[in-house]
Amino acid sequence: MGWIIHQLNSMQYQCSPTKKSDSIKPTPNNQKLTNSGIKTQQRVNKLLHNSPVVIFSCQPQPNYQITFISDNVKILLGYDVVQLLREKDIWHTYVPASDQDQWQNAFGQLLAKESHIHEARFVHANGNLCWLRVEMRLIKDKAKNVSEIVGYFVDITDRKEAEIQLLTTENRLKTVIETVGSGITLSDQKGNFYIFNSKMTEITGYSLEDAQSHQDFLALLYPSSESYSQAQSRLKQVALTGSIFNAETTIPTKKGELKTLLLSTVMMENQENPLFLSTYQDITPLKRAEKTLCQLIVQEHLIWEITHKIRQSLNLDDILNTTVMEVQQLLECDQVFIYRIFPDYRGKIIAQTNSNELLKTKQSETPLISLESYEKFSQGRLRVINNINHDPIHPEMFEFLKYWDIDSAIMVPLFERNHLWGLLIVNQNQGLRRWLKWEANLLRQISEQVGIAIQQSQLYQETQDQARRAQILNQVIQVIRQSLDLDTIFSMAITEIINLFHLERACILQYLPETKQWQEVASCSYDGDINSPILSEIQQLYCLEIDDFDLPNCEEIQCLTGILGSWLPIPLRVGSEIWGCLGLLKHQDAMGWKESEIELTCAIADQLVIAIQQSELYQELQVANQQLLRLATIDGLTQVANRRRFDQYLEQEWQRLQVEKGDLALILCDIDYFKQYNDYYGHLAGDSCLKKVAQALEEILHNSADLLARYGGEEFAIILPNTTRDEAINLAQHIQNAIAHLQLPHADSRVSQWLTLSLGVACTIPSSLVPSSSLIAAADLALYDAKQQGRARYCVQEVDV
Repeated sequence: MGWIIHQLNSMQYQCSPTKKSDSIKPTPNNQKLTNSGIKTQQRVNKLLHNSPVVIFSCQPQPNYQITFISDNVKILLGYDVVQLLREKDIWHTYVPASDQDQWQNAFGQLLAKESHIHEARFVHANGNLCWLRVEMRLIKDKAKNVSEIVGYFVDITDRKEAEIQLLTTENRLKTVIETVGSGITLSDQKGNFYIFNSKMTEITGYSLEDAQSHQDFLALLYPSSESYSQAQSRLKQVALTGSIFNAETTIPTKKGELKTLLLSTVMMENQENPLFLSTYQDITPLKRAEKTLCQLIVQEHLIWEITHKIRQSLNLDDILNTTVMEVQQLLECDQVFIYRIFPDYRGKIIAQTNSNELLKTKQSETPLISLESYEKFSQGRLRVINNINHDPIHPEMFEFLKYWDIDSAIMVPLFERNHLWGLLIVNQNQGLRRWLKWEANLLRQISEQVGIAIQQSQLYQETQDQARRAQILNQVIQVIRQSLDLDTIFSMAITEIINLFHLERACILQYLPETKQWQEVASCSYDGDINSPILSEIQQLYCLEIDDFDLPNCEEIQCLTGILGSWLPIPLRVGSEIWGCLGLLKHQDAMGWKESEIELTCAIADQLVIAIQQSELYQELQVANQQLLRLATIDGLTQVANRRRFDQYLEQEWQRLQVEKGDLALILCDIDYFKQYNDYYGHLAGDSCLKKVAQALEEILHNSADLLARYGGEEFAIILPNTTRDEAINLAQHIQNAIAHLQLPHADSRVSQWLTLSLGVACTIPSSLVPSSSLIAAADLALYDAKQQGRARYCVQEVDV
């Protein structure tokens, strides 16, 4: 460009050529050019004619009229040189109206800066618009005044159209990215984000600016180390395989809400920095719908299960226990219990999950349910309590809830033959809970099924009572003959008698000749209360001389206890002596005792006497058997367990720990060079040595479940239930220290001047796949290793499974 402008400066051209074909007319001065100059001019003309660049010059003002233009303008724009030279205002005539200001601004910039480059449109001779890239420069005279403007332009229409098309495509892509129903991101493996569309902003709450301003935005989407590591692994897998990766992922939004997204990631080809294009579909509503659907399915299944159990069983306890367990599992609450309500508005828990002693101790002093609450429950209205401290609650109901440690609950009434029978209470006492509508609806459906179960159970019970009266005596006799446990026999007998005769209370008293007092051995009331005040009164107050012995009559018992009613005392005679009496109480409003009732009670009393005699004989036999068993399982010399007891206990613990999945360790102990000890010191000293070793080993064992046994002549075995390998090794070390502390001389030992032990340790979790002997084999092998390695040490072996 500079060379061409220099050549133009060295030549002067006329603005009005005489011929159409003369695009450049030399002045008279140019006719004097040398042959070399003419050749140069001809070469310049040839270059300009074939160049894609059009050279021009124009006046600096006012309309910037063309003073020179190369003839290749005909090729570029379709205009003749003469046509353009004659045009007074070319930049207005041949420029579209919308671009004229742009051209004027370009000349203004040129005059201000002396050079200027701009791109603008120009009208082609065929009427089309073409894009030109124009570069212009000022030519100044010696006085620094602008004398002329020179420049060139090239056709950039193809490039401009490509740029416009690219821009259009880019805008379309942006439109697609912004209007598509999925979140779209473009990021690299370092967590830099380049695209973060509006849908992604809608999903996450973050903007593109948030993503780009954060040092590692990926770490913001996956805050935990585990989730971030998984996200990085996904990107590495996509980069490695080049395939599309699809997965479900969960991210926190800017507000902290967790959303589940369906993620698809593919790697874009970029050698310098791999880019990952990802789409995100928010499937959180779908997941919630799936969860709701699952809950509905589970609800239907639970209702079906409860209904099925009701139809399969008529045992009310089983049905109620199943109900509370299933409801707790479904609703994931702290506790579920069924509260039985009695006509006096008192009640007690008859079925519960997570039962504890505290609830049991509260049963006898339960506060009353308020009359208002009782009436509302009787109308079938359930009660939802999200927060006991904020929800409006009747004071008596508040007291009731606090008594049972209820902070948040749903209370659903249970009916039996249209009468309020009790409450199904779902409790959350570890933090508050906002109960959902579907949970309340589910409990209402369950309560209806439980009501059916209660009614069926009551009808079944009434039918059974009628048949049971005919069989009760035979059942009592059979139970008495089949059991030798007096507590079981007494409890069963008086319970059956109460149920048979519908008594208020029954008790069995034993007379103690030494103290001349009555002692309670069994009692029961119709409502299940086994803590009878009658018996304690008799025990404390009714004392008789043995010569004046007689049974307390009805009036005496009433006087002593303050409980009115019709008492029937039946003597229990063992041999020629009175052992005690069977006392039965009817309500004071009931009719007196029938002859048949007295005869049946006497027959039961006779069977109780037989049971007492059998029990006393059985207890004597048990004492003898225990002594024999002890003799059969104890080593006579060392007074520790013998090999037989060892085998029994090992198998017992092996079976138990199979179920509990607990550790079982075994230590075999062998006295080093014991034969030499016997030979050197004598057998009496050897026996004394065994006793001292056994005593030392017993003193080390502090767990009652551990068993020390004499395994062989000079061998001892220690069974260690629920003991890990490290704990067994620690015990083996204590054993070595204890034996060393005894300092029993062993002059004929090859390892020490004192008595030492070699120990074999083995530990495993018992399995049904291997026998208990595998543990013995491992410990025995460990003992063998200890001996081979020089004795006076312990070795450990694993059980071969």
